[in-house]
Amino acid sequence: MEKDISSTYTWNNLIAAAKIISNNSDIITNDTEGVTVKANGKSISIGVGDTLKLDEKTVRVLGFNHDELVDTAIYKNGDGKTDKYAGISFEFLDATGAEQMNNSNSNANGWKACTLRTTLNNTMINNISIKNDIKEVKKKYMKLWGSEDNLAESLDKLWLLSIAEIFARKENNQLNTMNGYDVVKDGRQYKYYKNIIGNSGVRDNPKGKFRGVDSWLRTIISNGYCYMDASSFFTASHYANQRMAIFPGFCL
Repeated sequence: MEKDISSTYTWNNLIAAAKIISNNSDIITNDTEGVTVKANGKSISIGVGDTLKLDEKTVRVLGFNHDELVDTAIYKNGDGKTDKYAGISFEFLDATGAEQMNNSNSNANGWKACTLRTTLNNTMINNISIKNDIKEVKKKYMKLWGSEDNLAESLDKLWLLSIAEIFARKENNQLNTMNGYDVVKDGRQYKYYKNIIGNSGVRDNPKGKFRGVDSWLRTIISNGYCYMDASSFFTASHYANQRMAIFPGFCL
């Protein structure tokens, strides 16, 4: 059951737990619902969908061992052990601002080249109290809309979610003609969204609003970026230089 763990654990507790979770990716997977680990003598129980405060904003647990680490030795185990995944993935539930994807109306070279990505990873991250413990991970994106050949990876500490990370693709990974926007699989669905949407591949939210405000996604359309509207129905924008809310994700 989803719960507010703000008064139960500190961020230092979760940082320690994330290391243990990552070390045990053989038994704790991206489909795990909840975990209990002992870190620094304290028993820590975390579930998908749990929330807590970070710098006066609410964040939510999206899943475990989902995002691939850039530095596989980042947890500094001391025994030569490497880890493939960041232990815990989160997203902000409170918008961190209203921003442009680009200064001009362009999606050239996709997420990796956009102004907002640079702002998130070079400026906004410096305002987060746990910035030194946020892990850099690999995020898939489209350099150009329309072909699997244009799928690439960026290396990010802060990032926007993609359509595929929220709304599942069809099981056979064929193009989802129901939406027409997410023409390649730019990520895999987080456990939190799998729980509340499933793998139907639909683009609207059958169980209430996720965000309640128009907000950017990193997935591109032919001449713009996709966004989620206030009703949590994703659509496309042709104006990359318009301002919309952002709800970044990050990993420990």
